[in-house]
Amino acid sequence: MSTTAAPPATGTEVAPGYTVLRKVADSGTFVVYEVWSEERHCRCVAKVVAPERRHDGKTRRRLVAEGELLLRLAHPHIVRAYELHEEPETVLILEALPGMTLEYWLSELEQLELGDLVLLGEQVCSAIAYLHEHGVLHLDLKPGNLLCSYGVVRTIDLSLARPPGRGHRGAGTHVYLAPEQALGEMVTAATDAWGIGAVLWEAAAGRRPFERPEDPSAYEQLQRRAEPVGWYREVPPDLEAVIDGCLEPLPAARPSIAEIWAVVDSLRPQEARK
Repeated sequence: MSTTAAPPATGTEVAPGYTVLRKVADSGTFVVYEVWSEERHCRCVAKVVAPERRHDGKTRRRLVAEGELLLRLAHPHIVRAYELHEEPETVLILEALPGMTLEYWLSELEQLELGDLVLLGEQVCSAIAYLHEHGVLHLDLKPGNLLCSYGVVRTIDLSLARPPGRGHRGAGTHVYLAPEQALGEMVTAATDAWGIGAVLWEAAAGRRPFERPEDPSAYEQLQRRAEPVGWYREVPPDLEAVIDGCLEPLPAARPSIAEIWAVVDSLRPQEARK
């Protein structure tokens, strides 16, 4: 007999006061629903453990840790959490954000204009610097984890966020992993610098810097260096250098988050600084 619980159906409550409107995403580990909040009289988002993982204590603890972290953070470029329910099932209630993921945006545009690339870099650096000040790394930066709306970029999905230290081999999204993540070595602020660089490289070039080999256990980023972003797109020399620098194989060779931010901020039009 299967012990897998049925997923909540449209029109039922996923948590007290939150009625399911539709399923938004299913990663196989977590499922995200758009829900109606009776208390707030608006749409929110509910993140739950996938039915096939409901008895997996590690997955549940990841969702609880993400909720506890988001509930103590407050930043304009990081998704906000409203509530964390742990019984009878673990449910994290988040704000419903407008816009589209950067992944979807790039599928339509291929490459961002320089002004949008600068805003992207500034706002992601701002969010990640704030996370680092609170002692945690994101560790899963990719276009699918960035929501864009009217010039505002918000970082989502902190389910892998954790303090610096020994990493878990292969934890994260395969093609965006820094070499140290792929190998299960020490993860540091430089690991998120790699993630920012991978995002900016893709947004500028219109393609990913690395692809997944046929062998799922292999990593291109362990076999070769990223090609210069300038091969695919002309960008200001300082921006090209910092993006390429983020994808240096050795963490110590990468720029800091502050250095990345300084370069992209220097490219903002003067009138946008007022």
